[in-house]
Amino acid sequence: MRAVPTLCVSCREPLPTESLRALDFFPCAVCATPQRVELFPALERPVSGPQPGEPVVVAGEATCYFHDDKRAAAACESCGLFVCRLCEIPVDGKSRCPKCVETGATTGKLPGLVAFRNRYSYSALWLVTVGLFMFFITAPLALYIGYKYRNEPKSLVRKDRGAMTLAMTLAVLELLGGVGLVVGVIWSFAAVMSRTR
Repeated sequence: MRAVPTLCVSCREPLPTESLRALDFFPCAVCATPQRVELFPALERPVSGPQPGEPVVVAGEATCYFHDDKRAAAACESCGLFVCRLCEIPVDGKSRCPKCVETGATTGKLPGLVAFRNRYSYSALWLVTVGLFMFFITAPLALYIGYKYRNEPKSLVRKDRGAMTLAMTLAVLELLGGVGLVVGVIWSFAAVMSRTR
């Protein structure tokens, strides 16, 4: 008895079990599409698990701390509470209960738990717009941040697809404008100085 029927890739009809053991291509009985199926041995094992009417928890078995009617699947590796599959949260390859994850998120003691992620695109955008008067520091810094962190994971909170590109574009324009301003000031100063001679 197979757990899940294997379907034809074309017509989505179930394929006969005997044809699944063929090592070469075989046609579907309904649509005649040639196909080859490689099965994992576990696919042909019968489905195991609770039978209808069977209690989820047997007398004397450990239960989940948060759900009295669910069988314990693991123990929290921080506090030792028994938790079911619903409550078990894997962090850094270890089972944790919801209370320990919440505590670890607020105290920062679970290094594998990402509770905050810096939004480098907005840092670069802030530097380039706020620092208009200090362009010689902020524009190169915004370009550095934009270039270095352009491939970092995106924000967990909002989509900021164009912010990094906008920040880097504004930084380049700011640098070009600043260089133009410096060249213009030097040129005007040189023109004024040549008239006074």
